[in-house]
Amino acid sequence: HMDAAAQDMSSQLSTIKSTDSDTLFTTSGPEQMTLVMKQAQALGIKRQIITTGGTVPDQLIAQAGSAANNSLHDAMFAPWFPETSADPAAARSFIAAWEKTGLPFAGLPEGARGYDGIQVLAAAIKKAGVAEPEKIRAALWEIEFPGLTGRIVFEKVGPAGSESGQSPATTHLVKIDDGKVVLVSK
Repeated sequence: HMDAAAQDMSSQLSTIKSTDSDTLFTTSGPEQMTLVMKQAQALGIKRQIITTGGTVPDQLIAQAGSAANNSLHDAMFAPWFPETSADPAAARSFIAAWEKTGLPFAGLPEGARGYDGIQVLAAAIKKAGVAEPEKIRAALWEIEFPGLTGRIVFEKVGPAGSESGQSPATTHLVKIDDGKVVLVSK
């Protein structure tokens, strides 16, 4: 557990250093990851760092510098590699529109998720033929959409009649290599 206001992770990192673990797997925001990476480097910790959610490698390159090198990041949308998207042309268009607005690059992954959500909802309304909640809900089960974040299709989970839907995430593994983001797997 990491306190969002923490300024010193050296005690926790020293405990990790004394173990025989080879990987530090964490989900946190960029401020906490920057702190962990810088302090791990200062303590001479040579663990593979893997992050999920909450961090964008570009932020870590800017904030943690060389301490971010060789870290791995699980990304739902890889704006550095639009060809990994289920719809590469839409991804390139979205990235260009985002950059034109002057919004921070770090917001692209969350922006892509929001874009996909709106596009899927619009497709369901079109399929339903009318903007009525029950018909839209029924249409969502039939949608298959090539989103920026991957192929979106809802799978039913739970008892019949009260299922919840989840679209399995598509993720990409990227690495910070000498201050640059490189694609490891798509």
